[in-house]
Amino acid sequence: MLVADLGQHVVGFGYQRSTSRWVAAQLTASYYQPWTQNIDFLGLSGEANKGGDLRGMIGRVRVFFHPFGAAPTGLWISPFAQAGVGWGLRNGERRAGPVSAVGTSVGYSALLGSSVLLGGGFGIQYHAAKIPGGDGPPRFSRYYPQVDIQLGYLF
Repeated sequence: MLVADLGQHVVGFGYQRSTSRWVAAQLTASYYQPWTQNIDFLGLSGEANKGGDLRGMIGRVRVFFHPFGAAPTGLWISPFAQAGVGWGLRNGERRAGPVSAVGTSVGYSALLGSSVLLGGGFGIQYHAAKIPGGDGPPRFSRYYPQVDIQLGYLF
């Protein structure tokens, strides 16, 4: 299936394939903008981001384990890893550095009609960005909540 990944920090597109009744694998490419970091969401980014304006591009791989054997629908548990490049402002200069995250979510996917899949889930991720030029924002590494929203088209 073709999939739109509308997650917490990403908007992306990719491909997902069920490899068995129990497992589906997914690969996506995404625009990345960690709003939880950029706006100091609930104090999670520590001090205010000072205009760091972090954004970038990432690739994400994940596996969906379906404990009831109904892949790609039903309850799932999904570990993921993502990596890419981000650009953030340091003293008015835009600098590039690596961005990454690993995490896991639990969720549910359902068919809408015969070819549209809608899924959502919640979990936790360890999220990091290493923009050079200092230790403060837009450089960070910490745990964040994870929110997943997926829309797929089965063909």
